[in-house]
Amino acid sequence: NTPDAMAQALLALRPVALQRGGKLWCLFGAGGDRDRGKRPLMAAAAEAHADRVVLTSDNPRSEAPQAILDDLLHGLRSQAQAVAVEDRAQAIAQTLAHADAADVVLLAGKGHEVTQEQGGRKQPFSDVFHARMALQARGGGLFSLGELQAWVGGRMHGDPATPIGRVCTDTRELRAGDVFVALRGARFDAHDFLPLAAQAGAAAVLAERGVDTCGLPGVEVDSGLRALGLLARAWRRQQAAMPLAAVTGSNGKTTVTQMVASILCAWLGDGGYLSTRGNFNNEVGVPLTLLRLLPQHLAGVVELGMNHPGEVATLAAIAEPTVALVNNAQREHQEFMQTVEAVARENGSVLAALPAHGVAVFPAADAFAELWTRLAAGRRLMRFALHDAAAPVAAEVAGWILPGEQGDENGMRLHLRTPAGEADLRLQVMGVHNAHNALAAAAAGLASGAPLEAV
Repeated sequence: NTPDAMAQALLALRPVALQRGGKLWCLFGAGGDRDRGKRPLMAAAAEAHADRVVLTSDNPRSEAPQAILDDLLHGLRSQAQAVAVEDRAQAIAQTLAHADAADVVLLAGKGHEVTQEQGGRKQPFSDVFHARMALQARGGGLFSLGELQAWVGGRMHGDPATPIGRVCTDTRELRAGDVFVALRGARFDAHDFLPLAAQAGAAAVLAERGVDTCGLPGVEVDSGLRALGLLARAWRRQQAAMPLAAVTGSNGKTTVTQMVASILCAWLGDGGYLSTRGNFNNEVGVPLTLLRLLPQHLAGVVELGMNHPGEVATLAAIAEPTVALVNNAQREHQEFMQTVEAVARENGSVLAALPAHGVAVFPAADAFAELWTRLAAGRRLMRFALHDAAAPVAAEVAGWILPGEQGDENGMRLHLRTPAGEADLRLQVMGVHNAHNALAAAAAGLASGAPLEAV
């Protein structure tokens, strides 16, 4: 993030812009609490080598964003080809909205960073997310049919440049611009409805047969279900920087998932997070949930169910979570899970899907805590425990029900102790089991980067 780096990047992009017959844009900011002297020099370099300059925020840290912009503006000889937009997300959106299709736009400054620091707080922020959102607003779709084929394999039929706006497996919910994924089940075969997909305005199809005769471009694959999972995993990887919590367990998964979602909502707002809807927690529902990821989503939580051995590991491999929560392990699915330990291992397999920097969340006092610690394989732990105030348990997130607060129609209150501080919480639900669920959600929320205030 230096004047020379700015100049070299723009010099490298200039031939691309010339070849395309477009202009070269440069959007950048300068970090707060850093060398102020280089700010006007960076602006001068951008002005010298770009046709359009957009000044915006980078990481203001403790400085006022406008003060940083003022320093940058001092480096410009003229503001005729420059504009200052303090909000970086808004700056990206406006720049990509106004740039012509042949133009080349450099988003500089933040690079691979996935947060923005201002006023002592770090918030999730990704240039890639906001660029994708802006490009989608231009009508380009989330991805192309060619990208879809590259991600899932198969045989292409039609134009690879066909834009895809959404992924849908139900012709009754199809919208114009969707790709229809034809799945087969024990009592249905969606390939019978390929003609309806064309009538509903689908842009393309992903199917095992009939693609060449359905009247739409598409990709033909050997297994629609496997392709759906591959597509979801690839789409998740396009937004790999986003914190994503995966919730497993014998009981309380849905409650904990919704509690985590409420924490993310308090942190990021209604449109800033992704969460599982309804019972979309299986080999179809989890991919469809991940395929709802949009650029404005800065964190997410998904529920992983289990209907056969190995399913949790399969779903976790698709979701690639950064936070994995095992809520508990109890006797279930005895037709194929002969022991509770087998259940604990199945649910705990989500921990193996974590990246090296991932966070494993599970109850510290559970009989299988040692097993889950081994499965976490050295990853950071965020264990939680509900205990009496006078008998603490070693856990990163701990809490107890406050005296006289066992629960009534108004819920109950908990005292929460975390690495981020302590707080009293009021739950709108009753029961010791929900106090346990709340601690699990608090641990997962904090592990995802949410501040204590959002909990």
